[in-house]
Amino acid sequence: MTTITDLKKFMTSQYIYYGIRMTFSVVLPCIILAYFGMLKEYFAFPLGTLMAINVDQPGPFVRRRNTFILTILSFFFISLIIGFSYPYPILVVAEIIIFGMFFSLIGVYGTRLASLGSLSLVVFAILSDGHFAGGKPVETAIIIALGASWSFLLFLIMTKISPYLLIKQILGENFIELGNYLKIKSKFYLDHPNFDTLYQNLMTSQIHLKKHQENLREILFTTRRFINESTTTSRIIMLMFLKSIDLFEQIFTSQQNYKTLQEKFGQKKILLNFHKYILILSEEVLNIGIAVQSNQKAYPIYNLDRELMSCHKAYFKLRNKEMSHENFQDFMMLRQILMNFTEITKKIKTIYRASSYDPKLAKSLSSGLDYERFAPKVEKFNFKLLRLNMSLKSLHFRHAVRITTALVMGYVVSLLIFEHLGHSYWILIAILAIQKPAFSNTKERNLMRLGGTFAGAVVSFAILYYIQDSNILLAILLVSMTLCYAFIKNKYAIAVFFMTMYVFMSFNIFSPGKFQDLFKDRVLDTLIGSAISLVVSYFVLPVWERTQNKNHLAQMIKKNKEYFYVVCQMLMDKDEDKIQVFKEKRKDAIIALANLSDNFQKMISDPKAQQHLAMRRVHQFVNTTQLLTAYIASLSMYAQKRENYTEVDIENWMKKIMCNFIEMQILLEEEGVTEKDKSPFIDYKEPSDKIETLLQKRKREILEKEASFSTHPDQISKLSQLKSINELLVLINNLTEGHLKILHKLLSQENHSDTSAKIKLSNLFKFAEK
Repeated sequence: MTTITDLKKFMTSQYIYYGIRMTFSVVLPCIILAYFGMLKEYFAFPLGTLMAINVDQPGPFVRRRNTFILTILSFFFISLIIGFSYPYPILVVAEIIIFGMFFSLIGVYGTRLASLGSLSLVVFAILSDGHFAGGKPVETAIIIALGASWSFLLFLIMTKISPYLLIKQILGENFIELGNYLKIKSKFYLDHPNFDTLYQNLMTSQIHLKKHQENLREILFTTRRFINESTTTSRIIMLMFLKSIDLFEQIFTSQQNYKTLQEKFGQKKILLNFHKYILILSEEVLNIGIAVQSNQKAYPIYNLDRELMSCHKAYFKLRNKEMSHENFQDFMMLRQILMNFTEITKKIKTIYRASSYDPKLAKSLSSGLDYERFAPKVEKFNFKLLRLNMSLKSLHFRHAVRITTALVMGYVVSLLIFEHLGHSYWILIAILAIQKPAFSNTKERNLMRLGGTFAGAVVSFAILYYIQDSNILLAILLVSMTLCYAFIKNKYAIAVFFMTMYVFMSFNIFSPGKFQDLFKDRVLDTLIGSAISLVVSYFVLPVWERTQNKNHLAQMIKKNKEYFYVVCQMLMDKDEDKIQVFKEKRKDAIIALANLSDNFQKMISDPKAQQHLAMRRVHQFVNTTQLLTAYIASLSMYAQKRENYTEVDIENWMKKIMCNFIEMQILLEEEGVTEKDKSPFIDYKEPSDKIETLLQKRKREILEKEASFSTHPDQISKLSQLKSINELLVLINNLTEGHLKILHKLLSQENHSDTSAKIKLSNLFKFAEK
């Protein structure tokens, strides 16, 4: 990707829009207040605005609106309470315990309330030493609430003016990530690819895609505008999203046995031709994403038909030159890749047509989907859920305890060093910014917060030391604030760097020339907050990712089993009524895969002593699960066609593989799964080898020069399809059998470890008794 493309992607993204919106929302009231000489007195107004906008999360209008209303009320009451109680440290500690637990626990209701809780605690932290209230708690609470109301008003105005802006930006990001995913796939066709690294990169990309798709599902499938509205824009947006899901599935199903491919054709130019074409497809999808973000029609960069035809010509040339009765099956693999290229190309061209917002195309949208089944599940607000999470078994409760403990420690430390630091509340803010539910995320945030703060403080110190021109400093303030919030959601270290700069510039306005003290306070407070966060996350009810791994494995096996079963049913029955169920199971399997991959990546970041005892085997399971899901998805492409494949013994393959899945569930002691669940499948026979007979026949025909081969790019022989289906079933069976072996080893190693630990503990007690 070129630098220009990177710049276009950034400048049209929701992140730069968010940064500009944030800066405008905060700076406009600051300018007005400064004009009337009231900025210092009413500084709580832009503070309320700043905090409230940060609470806003992508999603349906109603949920965003309701979150704003709750935010205004929360900011008012929490400001009022701390405004009266800050002179009494014992009361403040009690409030930290109550508010820390409550505002952390409401995260069980989703990311919006989790964000509201975190920002409410930030407001509490800022007001905890009383320097903002100035002895006027009621007035301060009202001003903060008015500032939050101003951000709410801007939200309503912008939603009215540009109702589709946010959804287009997220949809564009989804296409951009799809382009990146294709780019990673292209590297499998290079000489000597690093398979482990590439699979790891694919996992990371799938996690990002899952996030974008969940946001899009929530906005599209839970908002009546997009389901029922008949405008061209809303229907085209829905159409493009559904096509992006189909495109992702097609790319996902283009999975090949890349090691075999490299062994057979690694020295041939044909793989480099494939690599080049996939890069072209990647550029086209990125181009669509940038155009959608920019609210413009997308125009193709390349002549895709011509580029695809050059790949076909290279294949036919190689086939005519080197194919024989001994290696013709290898060429079937290349033919299948080309067919995948054709399908991907068709889907990209369809999306290009959709980007024109043609009313005729909009009217053709009829997905037949029950949208509610595809929307992300959002917990309804009820006290029962909150009560159920009041337990040490709850990850939310443990996180709430850690947050509360860290805040109490930070507040006590701030009291002890208050005389030496002028902004000790920054300790609490640093803790809230760093402390995350997972240790790996906390550690990552810690490093980024420290690095960004220190670098930003050094640069800010130099700027304020050498530059006294207020206009230049104001410009730096505006640019740094915009960039801070443009990067805050995806590049946290850079965001902290610019955040530190605009904090220095802002405080310099009120206290010119005191940047030396500001430097000391900012760096020292961040170091203290960082140290407290790290200690608490390690020692106070930590949740190590290895403890969650078994649940993710069980969920992945369950979702893949359901996905595989419905695909086999479609292959055998060709029942179109199963299409909706199939799409639902496909979504569930891909989400489960992203969750498992995310869990493994977090596990790598945990301390070595807290990682899984058999990390190598877990890694192997995660990587092969990626292949398994991709092979099931590849099989589904044939299931969606109207052709029958009676030559393949699908029924016996299905029964055999389902038994493997159920055996894995029993091994993991999944609730409700027993040996009885095998009964519908246990009567299978070893699958017949009809395909092998057909291949031997074709081999003789080639040897005797009786076979004829099509040179039409869109035609593929029935035998190639049958062989591909049979091979996929064999690969799926081999992978499930391999997973069974890995699970046996994993569980036996865990049991051995538990037994050793119990023996050591028993010996310790015996020694103590003596």
